[in-house]
Amino acid sequence: MTRCRPLASSLVAALLTGWLVHRLWPRLGLPALGHPGDAPFPGLWRWFFAIWVPALFPVFTALHLRLVRLARDDREAAAANRGLDWDRKSYGGLLLFVLVLLAWRHLGRFVDWRLGLGAVYVGLLFVKTLGLVVTLYRSFVLEGPVIQDDTSDEPGTAGIRTLEEGRGAREAGRSWVDEPQDRLPLTAGAGADDPPGLGSLLFATAFGLYIFLSPYVVTALSTAGDEHIYLLNTLRLFADGDVDISTIVARREYERFYWGRATPELWTGRFLGFPALLLPGYALITVVLPRYPLAGRLGATWTIGLFGAFLSVQAYRLCRELGLSRGAATWGWIVLAFTPPVMTNASHVYPELPAACAVLWGVRALGRLPERPRAAAAVVAAAGFIVGLKLRFAALGLGLLTAAAARLTGSRRRTVLLLIGAVVAAGLGFVLLRPFRALLGGTGRVAGISIPPPGQARFWAIAGLGLFADQEFGLLFYAPQFVLGAIGLPVLARRRPQACLVLVGLTAFYLIVLVRFRWIQWDAGWTPPPRFVLSVAPLLVPLVAAAIERGRGRLLAALNTLWVVWTSALAAVLAVVPIWRYNGLIGRSTVLQLAGGALGLDLARFLPSLRAPTAWTWVVLALGALALGVPAWRCARSSPVGEPGWGEGAVLLRPGRALGLVLGVAALWLGVAAVVPTWSVEAEAMSHTGGIQFGSYATQPILWVFQRDGELSERIVTWPGQTRITIRAGGLTTIGRAPRMTLLLDGRPIQSWSLSVGPGGRWEEGLYTTRVPTGFGRPIVTLRLADLVDRRRAEPPQLQHAYVDRLEFRWEP
Repeated sequence: MTRCRPLASSLVAALLTGWLVHRLWPRLGLPALGHPGDAPFPGLWRWFFAIWVPALFPVFTALHLRLVRLARDDREAAAANRGLDWDRKSYGGLLLFVLVLLAWRHLGRFVDWRLGLGAVYVGLLFVKTLGLVVTLYRSFVLEGPVIQDDTSDEPGTAGIRTLEEGRGAREAGRSWVDEPQDRLPLTAGAGADDPPGLGSLLFATAFGLYIFLSPYVVTALSTAGDEHIYLLNTLRLFADGDVDISTIVARREYERFYWGRATPELWTGRFLGFPALLLPGYALITVVLPRYPLAGRLGATWTIGLFGAFLSVQAYRLCRELGLSRGAATWGWIVLAFTPPVMTNASHVYPELPAACAVLWGVRALGRLPERPRAAAAVVAAAGFIVGLKLRFAALGLGLLTAAAARLTGSRRRTVLLLIGAVVAAGLGFVLLRPFRALLGGTGRVAGISIPPPGQARFWAIAGLGLFADQEFGLLFYAPQFVLGAIGLPVLARRRPQACLVLVGLTAFYLIVLVRFRWIQWDAGWTPPPRFVLSVAPLLVPLVAAAIERGRGRLLAALNTLWVVWTSALAAVLAVVPIWRYNGLIGRSTVLQLAGGALGLDLARFLPSLRAPTAWTWVVLALGALALGVPAWRCARSSPVGEPGWGEGAVLLRPGRALGLVLGVAALWLGVAAVVPTWSVEAEAMSHTGGIQFGSYATQPILWVFQRDGELSERIVTWPGQTRITIRAGGLTTIGRAPRMTLLLDGRPIQSWSLSVGPGGRWEEGLYTTRVPTGFGRPIVTLRLADLVDRRRAEPPQLQHAYVDRLEFRWEP
């Protein structure tokens, strides 16, 4: 009865707060609709804040109570009860929200009402999630006396940290590495010492974040990319039992979840596997909330959130089965569940999260072969499920089946040969089959005029590297903790070589197929990055966990602190303003571009941009590879000394030092951006008054093409002396004249050129160079394009266009 009182009082507080918010909304004069781009249904924001802000408090209180019940001794109970006491104090957040609501007229001078209230809501959600994760960590990870470290050579005991874990590992049975043939090294019975119900609590914690974030995102943002097509197919399945969406498109039923720029004439896609997966959630919430216009989309999004939460638990269990300690596995769960891409994609209707969940399930089943032949059925089911979701995932299904066949043969040599054979067979299929041969050729077109593509091999290499390193769509920009996978690979490979072969092999095979499909640009303006790598990112979690387990200490604590702050801040910004998840085809992160614009600095130029590589891109990548290579080699060849534990100082810095480190790095970044001279600026990343982006869905670099007179500008950093400016631009004409380009610096004309034009109405690129005296400062460089013509309907068409690719700057003292 005593344990029920906190939950009962929290329910009363939530009901009273919800009633108060709903009553105050019209009395305070708050609008019925939000921003242009928000859900265009009157009253949604009023009901949203009246329901979801109060509701998250009793839900998290219930999870804290569950933690208290899972405690097995006095130490765990004390930690769980401290977390419950903190949760009670956090109810002041309800009062904070009501006060912000009352003061919205005064605060409106500084921030828009929806943005302000949304920021408070997301902040409360993140703080409640953080409190629960910290309580869970203190209760079940910070534990016990040390009995040994990783220097032990006893099979199956590497990574053991406590008496309890040591006892559980010795009773667990044989490991993969206990066998002479070094079978796929899953430890039977791994995690047996975990508290009963810990897996369900990990699931509920992650799903609690997703279930409260999704309603905000679907209210604040229309669908993008193919989301509305999947939902239209799901709606048709629900309403009529087929996937012919032409009728519901004609009736404009897409307006339930799509209120962007409609192109119904293009919406003909028919999908069955993924829409069928969304159907139960879509139908359930639609039936339960028939008057809520976003019910179906919310139900479909919660379905994705379910897979995201289940995926995080699967990653934790895989880490434990690979012999990693509970602390390392917990950090793997944290990195996966609470950072992009999983956290951001859990609010969007795309098939990558279900596919990732099935892949991880299949990999866990692989570890039980050949001792448990029934596991082969699980692998086959996982492969079939993946292919049914999307044909693009056939590479993952083929990889799982190949690995299963190799495991059943019981030979490491056959394993390698089968994996190589699968890659070769898939490669031949892509080259020989006619649909894929067509992807090898072709050129892009602007107004009927072709631009030749660059070298294919270079583009594939850049695309593959960009999946990890690019600041627009790369995994490491949004979740830099995954960089530890490069260090964890040699660490885990020493103990679990076949597991590493499977994890890395599946990842590499899938990425090769993606790049081969020519998704060079990755269409970051339509999908929440890094969506495309999400299907295999969870396979890297055991490598990340292995690096954290082996590398705990001051260096890891400092890096991990920086990464946690960066990822948390980025995730919060992308949650409050979901539209910023979508990057334009500019080679720059939207968040960095906007932040730099507000400060008058280019904050993005020092980070890799594989869409528009610059000298900085290769310098940073080379330095990063060198910085990773040294600790990876050392970790692979050495054993840790001592036991740094799992608390502050081992995986995170203490608050004072953390604050100083974060402020120091921020000041350094801003200072460098303000004083280091600019090397190059990509035209697509500059401010424009006219023109179009060219290159999406193609193998050309993104260019800015002008069809009418206009200009583009950017603030740069210069030093005293002379600055040589080189402009890479092109022109075409069908009327016998040439476009004109003028360079200005702080509005002062520097030089003008008539652009070279190719014969027969073809593009011709040229380099245009000038030198200008400069001082130390941040002037604005401007390019003005004139004498442009676009009369396509004339007979014959009269065209005179220009494009700008890049401006390069070299300081000459």
